[in-house]
Amino acid sequence: MTSIQTKLALWIKSNDQFFRVLGVFFFVLTLGVGVLWIMGREVESVAFILSSISSLMFGVIEVANYIAPDRKLVRNMGIEELLQFVESTRPDEDWRCFNNGVTSESALKEDPRLRATVRFDDRGIHLNDFRESWAIGFPNAQATSYYLELTYDRALIERIVVVAVDGGRSLLPMPISQVSLKVSNLQYRLAELLNETRTLNDYFSRAGLQVCQTEPKLAMRSLFQ
Repeated sequence: MTSIQTKLALWIKSNDQFFRVLGVFFFVLTLGVGVLWIMGREVESVAFILSSISSLMFGVIEVANYIAPDRKLVRNMGIEELLQFVESTRPDEDWRCFNNGVTSESALKEDPRLRATVRFDDRGIHLNDFRESWAIGFPNAQATSYYLELTYDRALIERIVVVAVDGGRSLLPMPISQVSLKVSNLQYRLAELLNETRTLNDYFSRAGLQVCQTEPKLAMRSLFQ
């Protein structure tokens, strides 16, 4: 997804008007040189070069559309498109995570303005003493829940709750229901972005949590109220 080819294709798609203008410009020059050639000037090579450049300008747009046919730049996505995009990303390859002790943050390499952030101070705490059974059945029963925020250019896109379990050894997404212990794909992916030690799978299984493909996102949205 974030290969050099894809990044280049996305850049070309975002600047396609520039390439089209250049294509038209060199085409007009080709016509002008063609007139000189008809008048007897030895300009065949110049006409060939200008024509080739014009074709190249239009051609790169088609190549870009072939490489990334349905892929928008992150900055051009709507909210639902951003959420679906985040679900499709790969934490190890597409994101960079860093922690300064107060904040844990993961930034998209392609566009670092898209970030997932958890604050471990009073501003980020949801419940200091989180007591749901799935979260306290570890050697260290202390659990604290925090707000995890997905933002783009500091604008809030989504907010979920994650729980630091086993003395903070892993961040687990809070299930939509305490009975079913199911979380959505988006919840899982956001939690995965901020588990620097990559302990999520192990703790997720030990807590009895499950990813449900069809769980509604309404429960997460209620956090805005």
